[in-house]
Amino acid sequence: MGKKYILDTNILIYSAANFLEESVKEKISQLLKESFCISCITKIEFLGLPNQTEEEYAKAIKFLEKA
Repeated sequence: MGKKYILDTNILIYSAANFLEESVKEKISQLLKESFCISCITKIEFLGLPNQTEEEYAKAIKFLEKA
């Protein structure tokens, strides 16, 4: 059985905004392509980010469906 990871809100925000260092970005990108988990609190925080456009909100929902 492989390792399982729970990603927190900051990782999701930094990943979406492309604010991660290159070495970290590669690892997170791989996790996001495979399988990842988030808590219900992270989901609420990620969807509740201020100043999101409707398009960004829809994109966030689609992204979270992969978790």
